[in-house]
Amino acid sequence: MNESSIPGATNAFKSIYSHALIRSVVCIPHIRVAEPRPNAEHTLALARRSSDLRATVALFPELGTSAYSNEDLFHQDALLDASAKAIGEVVEASRNLCPILIVGAPPRPHILGNRYTKPLCWSVIRQRTIYPVLFHFYLLTSACSRRHHGERK
Repeated sequence: MNESSIPGATNAFKSIYSHALIRSVVCIPHIRVAEPRPNAEHTLALARRSSDLRATVALFPELGTSAYSNEDLFHQDALLDASAKAIGEVVEASRNLCPILIVGAPPRPHILGNRYTKPLCWSVIRQRTIYPVLFHFYLLTSACSRRHHGERK
């Protein structure tokens, strides 16, 4: 039985939003390491598709504008400036898009004080407005640290 065959069903009933549900999408763009501009273009293409699908929320990868494996490049102004500009392009293009976009970008180290421990950072964007940034820190556990850096003596 499909929605159109339900006797007496109104358009409001047929909408998932009238039942306190939302349509959310997880977007996986093709990301190039340390190239925020093409990454922003891929992000925007998926954001437009999400909007066409009438999604409420579109979630993108952490550090999706810069890529995750940049290591010491996260301390370089060139990458940070390009990532900030890419987020600005996404914000500007979000004017006509329906969903709330949650887009990953690297924060500047001075925002975090001296505790720069590979943060994951998301910008929350809705129709040309950027909301406070969400931070998540990836802290190495001792087992993970030993595996990557060897046993301490």
